[in-house]
Amino acid sequence: MNAPKDALYQATRSFMARNYREDVEWLNHNISKKKSTTANLRDDIPPIPFTGDPWAKVRGDCTLFIGINPRFQDSTIPPNHKEFGPSISSIDRFHSGDELGFEEYVNQRRRYFTSGMKYGKHYTFPGKMFSKHWYDVENPWLNHVQSMDVVPWFSKTDEMDLGSLIEAYHSEEMFKDYRLILEEVVELIQPKFIQLNGKKPRTIIEEIYGTENFQPMKTIRKGCHAGVISIRGRSIPTVAHNFSGTFSGLNGEKEWDAMYDEWTNS
Repeated sequence: MNAPKDALYQATRSFMARNYREDVEWLNHNISKKKSTTANLRDDIPPIPFTGDPWAKVRGDCTLFIGINPRFQDSTIPPNHKEFGPSISSIDRFHSGDELGFEEYVNQRRRYFTSGMKYGKHYTFPGKMFSKHWYDVENPWLNHVQSMDVVPWFSKTDEMDLGSLIEAYHSEEMFKDYRLILEEVVELIQPKFIQLNGKKPRTIIEEIYGTENFQPMKTIRKGCHAGVISIRGRSIPTVAHNFSGTFSGLNGEKEWDAMYDEWTNS
């Protein structure tokens, strides 16, 4: 069954109708770190608006999990990749005037966790922690945790300057279009909390939607902060930490336990 043609569908359609190659060209020239010549974002893969099916989430009993940006994690050339190949083909058809190409693309994103595309290194451990602490189900990504990123374009490494990225979030139409998707996801799923995976997501979301400065946690470091954001008048408790899987990130069950324990007991 195709997704309903609601406000989220229309916001996603508008964003995916953009010339993503031109967007990436601008980004690579304008948001790279000072010592880098490029932000290293890929112009040969369409951006991703969301990962997993937002229309399948249990409204009011789910989490929005926001990372930095999708990782280009494979040596396979994009047209031959099991995830990227179909997305390139579908969006190319959409840009040529075939509306079915867009519907196919949305369905690819919705079926991410059921079609064998899941990037296990990124999703398996957080899924285990969501099941342990919040949702007593085998696969929380299906109905209880919605995944997004603050930057929807792919890269292999993070060469983005945070200050330049925040400026672009305020000024550039591509980010204004993408923010509409984020806001419509929140409107649709009404998450009981948001979790920000990485310093960039925390800083950007706090800047754009924060009602007050996030407060660092006392019992655990690893960039753990807590706060509240407001999206379309909806106040949402938010927890944040350094990107999991990196040296300074929130890693291992004990660290996730400590973060959740302090946050829920505060």
